[in-house]
Amino acid sequence: MATNERLKPYRPILHRAGVDPTFAVLHLCLVVVCLWLAFGGFEWADPTRAKVLALCAVLYWVRHGVTLFVILQRRVELSEGLGLTVFIGIVEVGFLLLGAGALSGIATPFGLWDWLGGLCW
Repeated sequence: MATNERLKPYRPILHRAGVDPTFAVLHLCLVVVCLWLAFGGFEWADPTRAKVLALCAVLYWVRHGVTLFVILQRRVELSEGLGLTVFIGIVEVGFLLLGAGALSGIATPFGLWDWLGGLCW
């Protein structure tokens, strides 16, 4: 390492990797929607599963934040972030609605596949 590289001022991770926090903020908005759907007083057929899926969305957002701001070494363009935000929204909100029983109208007890899916996730 050259001598002048050690003397450079510290730059936060956001500026080193060129990451724009817009993508993470958009994902956070989707997580807030999931939390509102799960804990907002709606009468779901399976409210417990809705709450578990909302908490999974929170964990997914934390993992996404670590990936964006710590691990990723390239800039995420806005066009890429918008497309992925739509995909993430369909997955997170869609799974929550399906898991809550919005279409079926019945509660499904947690079973082996639920526990295996949680372990693999």
